[in-house]
Parts: sequence; structure tokens; C-alpha cells
Amino acid sequence: MLASWALCGAVTLQVHPAHVAPQIHRRVAFPIMGARRPFKGGRLDDFVAAGEAEAKFGPRRYAAVAEDAWKVSFEQQETEESRAISAEVYARQKGQMLADHLFFSVVGVAGFWSFLSVGATLSYCVGAALGVLYLVLLQRQTDSFGASSLEATRAGPPPIVVPVLMVLIVAKNPDVALLPTLAGFTTNYLATFAQLVYPADFGVIRPVSRSE
Repeated sequence: MLASWALCGAVTLQVHPAHVAPQIHRRVAFPIMGARRPFKGGRLDDFVAAGEAEAKFGPRRYAAVAEDAWKVSFEQQETEESRAISAEVYARQKGQMLADHLFFSVVGVAGFWSFLSVGATLSYCVGAALGVLYLVLLQRQTDSFGASSLEATRAGPPPIVVPVLMVLIVAKNPDVALLPTLAGFTTNYLATFAQLVYPADFGVIRPVSRSE
């Protein structure tokens, strides 16, 4: 009997709660939550103050941004209109220059026909024709400076080839005199200086600015 109690006591010591408690705790223990971190967004009062400021000053700021965008759009529109007007003025100036050259050429032909020989008159006509070619090439070269495409930049030969061509024509043709030909060619310079008597806008009506 005593041996049985001793055996039970030994078993009881082996299964004492102190020995099994760590195992039980390890099985049912929940993960320990970390320390609560502070909220980094600021205090609630700061959010309330920011909301009040947005409600008070937000519409004005948005209105200012919208006004700035409208001003930028309006300035771009005015720039496009100014470019279109400048292009129209330049086109009229080119046409007027060619028309003046033809007018002075007709006057020169009449003068040579009245006071000089037929050969001198023909030489003057050759020079006047070369003057027209010079003006056309010069205008095309000027147009190619502000061209936005590759095709528009192909202006053809430079206008400097026209005086060279004139010298070759005079040298190869004995019937063409140098001085009358040179007089006909320089008619293009008279047409160029004649543009100073015209108004700067060449009659192009400019729209009234909205800002005025």
C-alpha cells in the first residue's frame, strides 16, 4: 500500500502543473501586440483648421487658377491672330512689290522705246525679266526662314544666281547690251524702295483686342 502511494506521488510530481503550464501557455498564447505608435497625420484640430481655411479661401484660389488659365488661353489666341495678320500683311507686301516692279518695267520699256533703239529696249526687257526672277527667289528664300515643314524650306536656288545668269546672257549674246539689261534688272530695287510709301499694315484690318 505504501508502495502504491509512493508511486502515485512520483507520477503526481512528474505531471505537476508547474511543469506542464509552460507547454500549455506556449500552445494557447496569443501574439503580443506591439506598442501603439503615435498618429503621424497631425492633430484633429489641425485638420479642422485646414478644412475651415479650404472652405474660406479655396474658391478664391480656384478662381485665380481658372483666371490664369483663361489669360494663358487668351494670350495664345491673340498670338495666333497676330501671326495670321502678319502673314496676310507680308503676302500683300510681296504682291505689291511684284506689281510695282511690273509697273516700273512698263514705264522703262516705254522710255527706252521712245528715246533709244529696239535693241536697247529688248535688253531692258531681259533685265526686267531677270529682276522679276530675282524678286521671286528672294521672297521664297525669306519664306523658308519661318517654315515649319521640310517641303516649305525647299526654296530653290538662291537669288544670287540671277546676277550671274545676267552676266552670262550678256556675254553669250552680242545683241543684248549690258547697260540696258542692268537698268532693267535694277528696277526691282525701285519696287523695293516703293514699299515705303504704303501703310505698314497694307490695308489689313486688325481686330479689336478684347483686353482693351
